[in-house]
Amino acid sequence: NIRIYVERYQRPTTLLCTNCQRANHAGHQCAFETRCGHCAQDHTVDECPNTANPPKCANCKLDHTPTDKNCVVYQAVMTAQRRKNQRRNRK
Repeated sequence: NIRIYVERYQRPTTLLCTNCQRANHAGHQCAFETRCGHCAQDHTVDECPNTANPPKCANCKLDHTPTDKNCVVYQAVMTAQRRKNQRRNRK
């Protein structure tokens, strides 16, 4: 006898690109311009000269990093991902 367990698909978090800070793709696949994950300017976070300053989100331009769970852009992406998961799970 074989038992097969089926679970609903749920992607726990969304991918955030390490190159442009946008969602749903990885840095090695990115064709967008580089944006710093700390100050949102056109360099990598490793080369950031502004680390002493407060962070600035590259997506919404507010004072937090792009990975902040309270970011309105991040929340919109996660809401879209949850809807996508719900549609997939209905099939």
